[in-house]
Amino acid sequence: MANRHIALALSLTILFFAASATWTGPKRILTLPNYAFVEAVYYDAASDVTHIAVYEEKMLKARHLAVSSDGTVLYSTLFPGECPLSPKIVIHGSGKRLFMALSYTFPDSFSKVGFTESSDGGKTWTEPTNIISNVETEGGIYLEDMLYMTETGRVFVFFTEYKEHQLMVTSRPNNSIAFSTVRIVAMDIDPEYPRHAQASYNSWVGKLMLHVVYVDNDNDELKYTKSLDMGVTWKPAKKIVDDDDILHIMNMVSQPGLSPEIYVSYDKVGYRAMLTRSLDYGVTFESSRKFTKDYVFTKSESSSLLLCGNNALASLVVTRNSYNEDTLVEYALWTRQQGELKQYNRAYPATKRPVSVGADCTVDANGGLNMFTAVSVEENAGKEYSIYFAKEASRFPE
Repeated sequence: MANRHIALALSLTILFFAASATWTGPKRILTLPNYAFVEAVYYDAASDVTHIAVYEEKMLKARHLAVSSDGTVLYSTLFPGECPLSPKIVIHGSGKRLFMALSYTFPDSFSKVGFTESSDGGKTWTEPTNIISNVETEGGIYLEDMLYMTETGRVFVFFTEYKEHQLMVTSRPNNSIAFSTVRIVAMDIDPEYPRHAQASYNSWVGKLMLHVVYVDNDNDELKYTKSLDMGVTWKPAKKIVDDDDILHIMNMVSQPGLSPEIYVSYDKVGYRAMLTRSLDYGVTFESSRKFTKDYVFTKSESSSLLLCGNNALASLVVTRNSYNEDTLVEYALWTRQQGELKQYNRAYPATKRPVSVGADCTVDANGGLNMFTAVSVEENAGKEYSIYFAKEASRFPE
């Protein structure tokens, strides 16, 4: 069965889908006098609120925005403390319970990971606590773009230790205060990559399965490993694509629940974004396919890869034209039917000089696709940066 799926997927159809789609926005929701970067977007269906995490680089601050579906900012709060590296935010339950982990400026070192949470939907946050106090951090710590919470409420935080090139993970059970012992995921991480690794999870025979991809330090190969015991032990890593000229890892997603699908996007030399997937819990991966134009640089540190319901996959990537330096948001949607992927190039609302993008998606009871996005844009010759919110409501291609 797996081989049949692979054969089908090798013939990729790329179409322009121009069926009815309604965009709300883009609407400017924040303007800052310094470089601003969209770090995370999460839509909470229970409250119909989109939560956005924004990093203000020069101020070393992270900001949380709660936005209604019409683009109205309900409230905006600064996270406590300074954060020299990128934050990540996830939301659980009704949207009242939020978590964030980030690299914080502590009095004696930059090399600690702070963890803070909110019980009122992001209006207030606890003081950050260091969750890796027992880790040697002489070489520095980089918090990975990976903070996950499972359906049971267990929180996983991944980070890289520079000196030994180690990817590590720690976790906290639901309603617990303490994080578990830090475990080593891999020991050959390339520390020069903007995104060192990506992770996702799903279920397998009643167990939680953690998936991790990373670029190794020796030959720039894209490798995959997984854990079946909450991150305590990890399977031997293996190379999963034929490309050796990997530039960056972009995103990795898997469907929570019992779906065996895993999707990985990455950059390669030639400045194009590539996609590969597994249909058997990471045992095998298909041949990679290109999904952005050849003539652009992909800003892979600014991209989203989303599983939307049971039959769609979406990607938003900020790209830069190698000829005129113009940037734009490339938006692609794939349908996932009977093992075959069909790509539809979508139009994203015009925003000049986009810098970063984040997104989340839902599928409503009538089968409609709803996309919630935030993009940061350079304005006034780089003197200001604004955050724009846009929502798309559309139908899946027939």
